[in-house]
Amino acid sequence: MRHADCGEHLSYSSAERGDPATAWQLAHTAIAHAGPDRRARSWMSARAAEEAAQLGERAAALSELENALKLGSDLPQPTPEDDTLPWTRCFDTKLLAAMTANVHGRLGDARAAMDAAEWAMRSLGHEQVKTRAIVLAEVACAAARVGQVDLVAQTAFEAAELADALEVTLARRKLRRLIPLLAPYRASVAARRVIERLDGQ
Repeated sequence: MRHADCGEHLSYSSAERGDPATAWQLAHTAIAHAGPDRRARSWMSARAAEEAAQLGERAAALSELENALKLGSDLPQPTPEDDTLPWTRCFDTKLLAAMTANVHGRLGDARAAMDAAEWAMRSLGHEQVKTRAIVLAEVACAAARVGQVDLVAQTAFEAAELADALEVTLARRKLRRLIPLLAPYRASVAARRVIERLDGQ
């Protein structure tokens, strides 16, 4: 399972470096190394879908996303007593919903992106935990991709506060992506406020 763990981290690192092709390949390869663990396989499939969508590979992105949803749409919430792997504990249906929104956002499917974002927001509880920061950051990115600036503002500020308070590296990475995504909306006061808040992330 260590191979899947490495693939997940390397996939995010490649995306951070602006190399979605490698990020897609690493995430896709990690699926095969995740063994029978549905949570790990679903997460890696969702990651592969995100990066395929980033490359404009629509059919591949939707295929990877379909696999992620098939594996993960009914995942139980991890508990301290179960055998969930430590590196997958933050992945649940809420994060899957948010990643689904981001895939559709990258593909330019505004309605599907907002439907998935609403699913993610409905699924969120009120716990101030790391997963909440990641989900909110993911939804903010999806919303920015389809021009829903009000939803960006609604989610990005809380995500940033949680990311700082809980030291959530993954949420911080996602929030940094918001700045260029919001560049076309700088005329909006809400967009400018979000950019100003994130400039120091």
